[in-house]
Amino acid sequence: MKEESDSRSGDKGLVLRKKVLELAGPKGQSILDIGAGPLSIFAVKEYDCTVTSVDIDREKIEAWREKAETEGVSGRIAFKEDDVTALSFSDDEFDMALCFGSLHHIAPGERRKAVLEVSRVARGRIVISDFTTEGLLEIHPGGEFEPVNFDHLKEILESKGSLEIIPLEKMMVYIVEK
Repeated sequence: MKEESDSRSGDKGLVLRKKVLELAGPKGQSILDIGAGPLSIFAVKEYDCTVTSVDIDREKIEAWREKAETEGVSGRIAFKEDDVTALSFSDDEFDMALCFGSLHHIAPGERRKAVLEVSRVARGRIVISDFTTEGLLEIHPGGEFEPVNFDHLKEILESKGSLEIIPLEKMMVYIVEK
């Protein structure tokens, strides 16, 4: 996965991550972060969380592990190579699961499975945010990724608990309280 905040959208991607974290309310929580990136570092530094950050890209995991060491937070973030469609964690293992801008990287036919896995391992809150079609084309102008079907996502998440949907610039944020 490409790191949107470092490649095309600069500080805007960092600001969006901070806004999503603010909406998520993760203070002191154990978090599963889907898609290694800066969100895990912010969660530790600004919200006193412990984070397990997973990604299928080993190089990305190593790069963010090094960044966490540089930032002095590596003791509070575990990095693991894992597939979100078949997570290796126990049911309800984390207080919260966060998926920022990662769902569009998953093949459309596998997205339901990924969302169900995220729900399975989160005992409290699930936060999934992804880009609208317009936002996705800004960060991936080649059209290599299919936008998330937000109606389908809503249908899946409504069955998991109380759902709040928040438009945020060129993103949609889905917060489920189980």
